[in-house]
Amino acid sequence: MKSNKTVLAFCGVLLTAFLLTKMMSDDIKVTSLLKQRYDRKEIEIVEGENFIKYVSDIKNAYDVRWIDDNIVTFKGLVDNNKTKVFEFDLSSKKLLQNQEKSEEFFHKEFKENTELIVKIDSDNYLIYSEDPKKRGLFHVRRDKEAKLLSDSIKLNDQLLVKVSDNKKKSVFYDTNEKVMKVYNFSSKKVASIDKEIGSDALKNFKNNVKFSYEAGYLAVANINRENFKESYFSVFGADSGKVYAEELLGINPVWGKENLTVAFCHMEDNSVANTKDVTEEGLVSDRVGFYNLRTRKIKYTQKMGKGYKVIRPTIWKDNSEALIVVGKYFEEDNKYYFNKIYSYGLKSNTLSDLQGYVKDINSVGEDYKIDLIKNNIHVSSSNNDSKNNVRIINLNKRSVKEYNNLQEFTSEKQGREDPMIYKYLDENRLLYVLKNGVYITDFESNYLKYKASEAVTGIYESPSKDKLLIISNGGEKMELAIVNL
Repeated sequence: MKSNKTVLAFCGVLLTAFLLTKMMSDDIKVTSLLKQRYDRKEIEIVEGENFIKYVSDIKNAYDVRWIDDNIVTFKGLVDNNKTKVFEFDLSSKKLLQNQEKSEEFFHKEFKENTELIVKIDSDNYLIYSEDPKKRGLFHVRRDKEAKLLSDSIKLNDQLLVKVSDNKKKSVFYDTNEKVMKVYNFSSKKVASIDKEIGSDALKNFKNNVKFSYEAGYLAVANINRENFKESYFSVFGADSGKVYAEELLGINPVWGKENLTVAFCHMEDNSVANTKDVTEEGLVSDRVGFYNLRTRKIKYTQKMGKGYKVIRPTIWKDNSEALIVVGKYFEEDNKYYFNKIYSYGLKSNTLSDLQGYVKDINSVGEDYKIDLIKNNIHVSSSNNDSKNNVRIINLNKRSVKEYNNLQEFTSEKQGREDPMIYKYLDENRLLYVLKNGVYITDFESNYLKYKASEAVTGIYESPSKDKLLIISNGGEKMELAIVNL
């Protein structure tokens, strides 16, 4: 009997333990709903020597953010195109689905009809809404009432607003008052520019209105397409609205980075190559001028020579040196093709031809872009024979490297996800994508870091910059890989 009682008691303990475990298990399930493992039969995790790859049925990954060096979050489409928030944990090698609503704080007030959302920081946004109850341009602040800046900034379906690169200020055009205004996100003050802004500036507002490097000044350009040499720009104080230069003849003003000097292109005649369909950036001019805000004086370079014109906006190398892109005229095409680059010293007032850097001018193509990153000039282009080419000219080593048939990918740039064909990891390393392979070059050798099975669509650096998140999409599968650099 005693033995039977013992068995019954033992069974009771087991039953009690089972019930408690079940209850605790149920509690755990309830509290972990915010982040549950995303499991599908099709999921595949592959580990390589320097990467971990996750393949799933998630589509269109976007809004990618590194939380730290081990955790990445992103949004994706699953289950009949429903948007979900996911978290990839490198340390646990798990993909978690965040089921709580990931709405930003401003969604309570601005739910629909928002045509513009610019993140200033985690507590501040610039938003334009067409909602009848909340219409206009607003500075939206966490835990504070949204500040209306203007109820009308739209003209011909174009929003006339721009945020400075350092996100300290925003310029917009109030179409009701017909006045351009500048808003300071820190002081919450609005400065009005009382001078009339030409209609040509408003047609391409984001390109024709340019903040200085520290956002203390604005250059506003007006292109006269009936008489190009009458095109002009004006300079205003961003905080005061004061006029510092009024209707200076010239196009494509470009601010120096640390000095109060504006480089611009000056026309002395109306070139036959300047037609009404040419973009502002593609207009040709005779020489370059430099306007100094402190002295209120202009210094001009000499002309480029017979048959040659300035064919792109000036590129600042540093405070005392600028690069000028020059083209040679071909009558049969009525175009100026990229031919040479001059270096101009502001102190010496001399032009130097950077000879030997530009060869085979027709191979560059008509649609090209020129940038300067550190001491490297980048000439990126597309033409009929091969798309997405980049030629990198190292000014220190006097060397040229070419990379052809590159694939576009997105990556965060100044808070935006912009398509690009190359990305700098640091001053001496550049990343590009070729035939679904992610390569890194030190300009001497090229290294394949990762080979995707489908087209690479996005590449994002970790906070410490020692890892890359690489996303590729193709067919029904998405490939997400974290690669060690």
